[in-house]
Amino acid sequence: STIPGGGYGLLSGTSMATPHVSGLAALVWMYRPGLSMRQVRDVLLGSVRRLPALEGRTVTGGLINAKDALESTWAFAPPSPPKHAARGIEFEDVDQGVGSYAGTITIAAAADESDIEYYRIYF
Repeated sequence: STIPGGGYGLLSGTSMATPHVSGLAALVWMYRPGLSMRQVRDVLLGSVRRLPALEGRTVTGGLINAKDALESTWAFAPPSPPKHAARGIEFEDVDQGVGSYAGTITIAAAADESDIEYYRIYF
């Protein structure tokens, strides 16, 4: 870990584990945005790699496992695609430099958004 003064040090505990667990939770939610918080928690707790050295030292007795966590999300029903799609999407590139993009994305929302929970843009 980084420590004050620009150095590095060996630290342990929940403050060191939290960024890893929250990062995996975000990855699971990105992969399956329809999951509830409880479902994400169950995925994380149920997909650990158990290690004898951690038995009794951590809640799960193991390490988080991103591969197993993502694979276990298939136990939950996948989100259904919306019947109503966006009417259009535009991107105005204001930086014409090679390999550089900057600008505004404009989405013309669906006329009926009753079955749309979010818009996802892949770029």
